Amino acid sequence: MKNKFFLLGVGCPRGGTTWLHRYLSSNPAVDMGFTKEYHFFDTIETINFKLNSNKISLNNKFTHQFKRIDFQNDINNYFDYFNYLHNRGDSVTVVGDITPSYCYLSKSTFEIIRKQAESNGFEVKVIFILRDPFERICSQIRLERQDRLKKNTQIQNRSEIILHNSEENELLLFYKTKRVDLRTRYEDTISNIESVFKSNNIHYEFYEKLFVGDSIRKLVNFLKIPYLEPKLDIKIISSPQNSKKSINLNIIQEIVKYYKKTYLFCMNKFGSDVINSIWSSSKYVYSFNEPKHFKPVLNLSMLNQKAEIEVKAGNIQKGKQILLNIIKEYPNNANALNNLGVLEYYEGNFHAAKEFFKNALIANPSYKSSVYNLNCMDKSCFHQNTEDKNEHLLKWVLSDNCSDFRIPTSSIARQNSSIETKSIQNFSHFDKPNCDCVIENQLIDFSNSSQKKRQSYYDKTKKPLSNIEYFFALKDKLIAYGVNVNEVCIDICDFETWLTHFSEIKNFYYKSGDAFIEKCLEHYLVFKYLKINSHDRYIDIAAAGSPWADILNKKGIRSYRLDLSYPKGVHGINIGANAENTSLPNKSFTALSLQCAYECFMGDSDVQFLKEASRILNENGRYAIVPLYLSGQYYISTSPYCDQRKVVIDNGAKKIWREDKYKVPFSRHYSPEYFIKRVYSNIPDDMSSQILFFTNLDELMKHYNKQRIYCFFMLLAEKK
Repeated sequence: MKNKFFLLGVGCPRGGTTWLHRYLSSNPAVDMGFTKEYHFFDTIETINFKLNSNKISLNNKFTHQFKRIDFQNDINNYFDYFNYLHNRGDSVTVVGDITPSYCYLSKSTFEIIRKQAESNGFEVKVIFILRDPFERICSQIRLERQDRLKKNTQIQNRSEIILHNSEENELLLFYKTKRVDLRTRYEDTISNIESVFKSNNIHYEFYEKLFVGDSIRKLVNFLKIPYLEPKLDIKIISSPQNSKKSINLNIIQEIVKYYKKTYLFCMNKFGSDVINSIWSSSKYVYSFNEPKHFKPVLNLSMLNQKAEIEVKAGNIQKGKQILLNIIKEYPNNANALNNLGVLEYYEGNFHAAKEFFKNALIANPSYKSSVYNLNCMDKSCFHQNTEDKNEHLLKWVLSDNCSDFRIPTSSIARQNSSIETKSIQNFSHFDKPNCDCVIENQLIDFSNSSQKKRQSYYDKTKKPLSNIEYFFALKDKLIAYGVNVNEVCIDICDFETWLTHFSEIKNFYYKSGDAFIEKCLEHYLVFKYLKINSHDRYIDIAAAGSPWADILNKKGIRSYRLDLSYPKGVHGINIGANAENTSLPNKSFTALSLQCAYECFMGDSDVQFLKEASRILNENGRYAIVPLYLSGQYYISTSPYCDQRKVVIDNGAKKIWREDKYKVPFSRHYSPEYFIKRVYSNIPDDMSSQILFFTNLDELMKHYNKQRIYCFFMLLAEKK
């Protein structure tokens, strides 16, 4: 019986995989099908994947596109095709897919590949070619530059590198970007494939050795196919052997330093002597102290450009940080002030946007772009007909030329009556705004703040899987202080069954990114541990736009939702009231819950709610708070985009800046000591309480790959 191998080529990109594909395709024992890169499994992990027609054979191009679409509909179609390839030639023993971007697939996706392949009778053979990380990045950047020059068209996507940049500037701009980083972290690729595939089914090779010695012979022996003499005169990749000669040594060191972990991993795995002999940049791994204070120098135009690239790539906060750094050093830089105004406008911060535009005009009274932008923001511009309204653009400035940012109609509609409407006729006589520029000053304060004054330093919920022991330590501390803590293991199967019955909540939170499962889980825990049933009268506290009460009503559970944003009073199922003083009758409800809300109760509202909940719950009434945010440090996080004059910081709490996209003015994380002082000791005597600590969130995060699950603690209270 002939061998049945499925070759899985996982990179690296710019690592000789095109040459390898051509060499293997010439062997009668190998049938790679209609293309080299099928991009099937990275589609599973990349929502915005698009078929790249440039990588499809010119023959039967559209047929092949349809095949790829057919693969996406059912994974069985994918393996059926490779079964067909294996069976159509008597001599064929190897079929496969060499897609370099598979290098960043997750462990769970590799497990899917192995299981599906084995169920189709294949034995998976993994090939991973490694290349000097610095050289690989240079090659990727150069290829992109060449592609743009060939197209010779204006770049539409500003997340791509601008044509006129020097190679050094492009390296500085992009060596840390996600698309480069994912393709260069060899340690992650190797860790994932070795956790799934047997070592005798993994073959490593180096790009630098691929075309010399007996590397090819070892590779064909690994695949158990006949050896054919390779045609090494055919050059698929132009290897930049002298790439470092034209690049500043400081830049090389900067990049090697960033990928130091990758270099050291490879040295440890393959041997320092091997790596040092083939990767010439590895000699810089231990030479980061010279020069000691190297900092890449980019001109202001380049910094503005870098900010725009970050913004277009979706990294809004990084773009803002770059611009704030500019005005920190050059407070009268009209370009940066204008561009900050553009960003604030598109995020709906219209007051802040106006202040930035006005300050740009103070710095340069004849600055046309800010004149234009302020005119666009004037109400008179938005009282025209719909067609005209959609034609207005805000101008983002790189240097002497402007890039136009379109104002979506939805953004225009978000404006409210608080926006100033006066027409400015002569900007050269424009005085300094009467406003004290609160938001701008806060943003500058945020920009100048140390890491210890930022959310990422304290908030372990951002990377919960890496901080499991941290949360267990908090649990132990609560127990040591005498808090009633019960450890609970979440039944994943029961949770998934619940999700099928409550698909509406799943559909509502589907677009919540890495918090999707967390949001669903919070509602599951409330439903399960409050034992919500058809005999209940339930309120979803601080519900905002949640459909939870609607969903429960449809299932025969009488439910209401309460929020400050609703019109005052009871209107259908909506209750417009403050959670600490609802004005609802005594003992009128049986169950209450707060999902991701209690932490936003500013001042003494958190304490007052405990008393109000006791008042409105009847006998055997109960409530749940999830997540209960606990931390080693008692802190309040607040957004620099919210007026800090209205934010109340608790005595004993540390004020820190939020760094995320959410403009939340107030979020409280208790330390165990302050939780006892503020919450646990203030629960009324007629309520019994306990903390549920969920012990297996790490299992859930491994089960739901790339999901951030952080509801380690839940407060339950019940009338005695």
